[in-house]
Amino acid sequence: MRWPAGPRWLIRRHNCALTLYREVGDRYYEPDPLIKLGETHRATGDLDAARDAWEDALAILDDIGRPEADAVRADLATLGSTRQPESID
Repeated sequence: MRWPAGPRWLIRRHNCALTLYREVGDRYYEPDPLIKLGETHRATGDLDAARDAWEDALAILDDIGRPEADAVRADLATLGSTRQPESID
């Protein structure tokens, strides 16, 4: 997938939105940028980052009872249960 501004720009934008929602204490919308971060990371091949974002989103979605939780669970299932090994440099 290609984005006009590139995936790094999208990741920064989603992180900015996440920071704002957390600063104002808006738990209802906090999962939205996490979901988008997961989608962006998956598209760029960073499956561990996608999993982390979606797990964080899912915890909040379940906690507040938003129906999007099932869709995030399905996204997580597509990643499988194996994390990528850490690089030893």
